Amino acid sequence: ANAVAVQQNADNRKFRCDVAGVVKLYEEFKTARFQVQEMQKKRNSHSSLMKGKLEPEERQTLIDEGKKIKDELNALEESVEKLEANMTEMAFAVPNMSHPSTPIGEEDKATVVRINGTPRTSETAGFKMKDHLEIG
Repeated sequence: ANAVAVQQNADNRKFRCDVAGVVKLYEEFKTARFQVQEMQKKRNSHSSLMKGKLEPEERQTLIDEGKKIKDELNALEESVEKLEANMTEMAFAVPNMSHPSTPIGEEDKATVVRINGTPRTSETAGFKMKDHLEIG
């Protein structure tokens, strides 16, 4: 439900982003990260089997299984890194939530909250004032 509000806020502010896509990638990222953690547990329990005296063929079987686990773990970790990079890149495009009192629309919809002091003019300043383009 919050993703809908965030997407609506982005649309109101004319930001191009896909909040639902970020949420989907986050769910995939969490699942993949959990798989990595499970594979790490499997690797750790497997390595404990290698301790102690073993027959040469049994040891070789365990070494082969260990290499297979290592390869699977490396592939999973790589996919998690890619998912995280894609998710982060997409998430950076999502703007912060606007305050509820912020008017929606172009500059003509803006409201003046307050003006501190009186704005200076060429007459009150005593010289010709430059706009921001001339100063820049």
